[in-house]
Amino acid sequence: SGGCNQPKRQQTDDVPLHEPRFSVSCSKIAGMQALAPSRAIVRRLAGPPEVTVRLSYDPPLVVEWSRVLLDTVSVPPLPAPILLVQTGGKPVAYRARGSGTAGVSMPGLVTLLPKRVPSDVVLRGVGEGALVFFENERRVPGWVARLAPGEPVTAVDELVLALVRQSLDAARSGSSEPGYLAALGQLLLMQA
Repeated sequence: SGGCNQPKRQQTDDVPLHEPRFSVSCSKIAGMQALAPSRAIVRRLAGPPEVTVRLSYDPPLVVEWSRVLLDTVSVPPLPAPILLVQTGGKPVAYRARGSGTAGVSMPGLVTLLPKRVPSDVVLRGVGEGALVFFENERRVPGWVARLAPGEPVTAVDELVLALVRQSLDAARSGSSEPGYLAALGQLLLMQA
């Protein structure tokens, strides 16, 4: 279908609470086999995602969905900002390390995790969410590059939530046309 690889099942015996995983790739990047640093950090903390989809707009985005069981996690400073789109589970409390201000994200909310800000995340249970990464952390839109490091910011954004869910649904169903995914990426960048 439009040059995309079909979804592939991956073994999940080593990770509890996870359903079969699917991964869809609609374009290959020559020589890019290692994960971007922010994705690698998140995978070390939360494990591999259940669904991954690449939105091949310029710059490309990667959306990864996971269901995790966590108590408290200390997140080191990330080299690039990421979006957390919470799709289900318990509310998540977070605080930039050294800050007196705590925030809360709940299902349906979008949280921008800024670069270079260490933070602590408290879930104490099962949570579901998608993380939106810039595939190449050196090529981010100007408005993202100008964001000053600071506190994570959480807001209601039904459009971002819907766009992320549509991209994940396309990946799960195997009907991920590259043009459709690129359009979702463009809309996501414009809205976020």
